[in-house]
Order: sequence, then C-alpha cells, then structure tokens
Amino acid sequence: MGYPYHELIPAAILLENPGIRREEFVKLLNQTDHHTGRVREDENKYPWDLQTPDGLYIDRDHHTGLHGLAQILRLDYREEYLCYADEYYAKNNRNQGYHTYARKENGKWKNPIHVVNEGRDFLIFSELKQLTEEHYEDVRYFLDLNKLVKEYPQFSPDYMYEFSPDSGSFSIPDANNSRDFRWIKKGDLYYLDTETFRKIPAAFTGNHGSRYYGYTDLLLTAEAIKQNAWKLLSRKGLEHLEEFYRDFPESRRRLEKAIWDGHSSSYAKKQRMTNTELLRWRLVDCKENFIEPRENY
Repeated sequence: MGYPYHELIPAAILLENPGIRREEFVKLLNQTDHHTGRVREDENKYPWDLQTPDGLYIDRDHHTGLHGLAQILRLDYREEYLCYADEYYAKNNRNQGYHTYARKENGKWKNPIHVVNEGRDFLIFSELKQLTEEHYEDVRYFLDLNKLVKEYPQFSPDYMYEFSPDSGSFSIPDANNSRDFRWIKKGDLYYLDTETFRKIPAAFTGNHGSRYYGYTDLLLTAEAIKQNAWKLLSRKGLEHLEEFYRDFPESRRRLEKAIWDGHSSSYAKKQRMTNTELLRWRLVDCKENFIEPRENY
C-alpha cells in the first residue's frame, strides 16, 4: 500500500517543489524533521509534531547545508580538491579534518556548524558539544559558511564538490534501488527526473535484507511533509499510519489514486501495453471493477 520513509525526504521535496535552486532545496530540507524525535509534552495541541532535542548531530545530511546536499545528490569530489587533500596528507601525514554538524536551536534546524581540525587526528564529538568559542586548541569552529570559506577556501562546497552535472541519482542509505531515484538540473533549477517513475516499483518490495522503495512510498512521504506529520516519519511511524489517514483524508485519497496509478502502470509494463492500450484498459476494461476512493475514513 505504501509507507513514508525519511530516506525519501529529498526526492519527495523535489516531487512537490519542482524547479528549485540548491539554496531553496537546503531551506526546505531544514524545515523537515524525522527519525529520532520524541513525542511532544503538549501532544494534544501538536499531535503530529516531534521534539528533536536542541543540540548538535553528526551525519545528518538533511540538515548540513550545501555540503550535506552534495552528499544527498551523490556529487563527486572535484579533482582540484582531491589533489589538495593528497598534497596535505603527503606533507603532514594526516588529513586536515573538516566536518559539518547539524545544529538545532529553539526547536528549529539552523545553519550547520563547520569544524576544521588543524592539529589532531580526530575530534571526540563530546568535546565539540562543549565548544563555545571559534578557537579551541587546534579546532576552528564556524557558524557562518562565508567566514569558513574566507579562511579555508578549500572547504567551500563549490571547491569540494562538482555541482555542474545536469542529472544524477539520490544517495538513499540501505536502498537497493537508490540509483533509480533520479534528479535533473535545468540551469540552476533542480527537478525530480520523470525517469524515476519508469524505474521504481509501484510500492516497497524486499526480503532477506533487500529494500526497493516505490512510487506510493515516495508519494506518502511527500504527504507526510506537506502535513508536517513528523511523527509518521519517526522510527515508530507505522503505529500512527491509520491515525494519519483519519486526520488527513485528502492525503488518503491521493494515496489511493497513487496505488491505482502505480499498480496499473506496473501491470501495463508486464503486459507490454502501449500508452493507448493502457488508457483504454483503465477507462473501459476496468471501469466496472474500479473502486472510487472513499470520501471519508
């Protein structure tokens, strides 16, 4: 039937917001929440919200600015940056550590923290949480991307990553069909590639560790974002699925249509139907068996 997955949030954003610049993409990602949040103490007032505690988070690409977006879009490192990294390692016998950390303050995702580790081989995350100044021993700490780039131009997202490709696929952890979820860029604007709908299944399929996300999963993720139903994107989101259908009947109707569209399209592919044959089959041959979406749940 379909289930929302936080891994599909970036693709779902492009599904609902075609033609956005990368800065807009980052802003929309920061407006989402998922996965590790807790139910609010005032749940009766905000039944679908979550409380992700304020603080710093590691490996949270959805909230780490343009650097995180480059990872989500599976962009390659630029040759110039790779040469710089090799030269630095050859000279110092260590990598010059750079990392972005997602930052939440007053319940909102803010610009990430940029950390440059100049002296040590690694930085303990608990130490980072205690930093209150821009310089701490051998660690530099920036809240502003422009200040980082001014002092360390080699860590500019445009120097590190190749943003020029006009197409690519999303990085979706643990998905066997990650490369089937595709994006395209026209000028400076990003879109979900319609080729995605030809490649992905109608709904999630998988067994024995395999995971193939589908069309109804993508659409239901987009509906969860639209309704700010972050509880549905949490680890226990499945427990709240029927409540979501009850509270947002328009989302249920859209999902029911997506189920019909997705599975009829899959059937047509297997039968090698032409577009005309598919339309006739849907409008004529299946008319008597078609069940209209319910008005109320």
